[in-house]
This record gives sequence, structure tokens and C-alpha cells, in this order.
Amino acid sequence: MTEHLMNKKIALVDIIEASILLTAEQKLLLLDELPAFTEIQVNALGSFLAMEQQFITDHSEEILANMKKIYEDLHLGDAPTNQVFVGTGRPS
Repeated sequence: MTEHLMNKKIALVDIIEASILLTAEQKLLLLDELPAFTEIQVNALGSFLAMEQQFITDHSEEILANMKKIYEDLHLGDAPTNQVFVGTGRPS
């Protein structure tokens, strides 16, 4: 294996781990199979994951605005700081 392909595989590990589209199981399977990938496979997967990252970058303001709205709708910022809970947390 060439040093160039090895460097691409090493970089791909970080990109796989950062993916939000892949499940944890899919990530583990890809990472397990990655050492046997050809350069064509590495390039294809790298291109797919780069598109995912580009989409996130291109739409980050919209994504963050929607996340903020969801957060506000949950009223998480309104919880009193001096709230006291009584009991064990288990139903009677």
C-alpha cells in the first residue's frame, strides 16, 4: 500500500467518526473494513462524507436556528434554579 493511500485512510477515520448520517454500527463496520479498502473505495466514501460535511457547513445557520427554536419551545431555559425534588424518583 502506498503512503498516499494510507494517509487517505487515516484521514477517513476522522471523517467517518464525525458523520451524523451513519449509525454507530455502520461506523464500526466501515472502520473494521477500512484497511482492506481500495483507493477507489476510499475516494468514493470520502466524497460521500465530504458532501455530508459540505451540506452541514452550507446550512449551519438554518440548522442552528432550528435547534435554538426547539430549545426555546422546550422551555429549558425557564427552569427555576432553586427547584427542590422530593422522593426517590420511583413510582409508589
